[in-house]
Amino acid sequence: MKTAFIFVLYKTPQSEINRLKKEVKELNTSCYKLYFIDNSSNRQGYAEGVNAGIKKGLKDGCDLFAIANPDI
Repeated sequence: MKTAFIFVLYKTPQSEINRLKKEVKELNTSCYKLYFIDNSSNRQGYAEGVNAGIKKGLKDGCDLFAIANPDI
């Protein structure tokens, strides 16, 4: 099973992105993809960002999706 971890970002500092990458790597899963959807320039909205991440995950063969909002 391939898991997609989707993070929708808005003006998120690189240090926070690095922290998120580290936390996912510490999980006990070996088959995953990380998707960081940056809404800083296009302001498309959170749901649109989630949809973009899911589309990328489906294209890459993911079958489980974990969606996170690092602003919460």
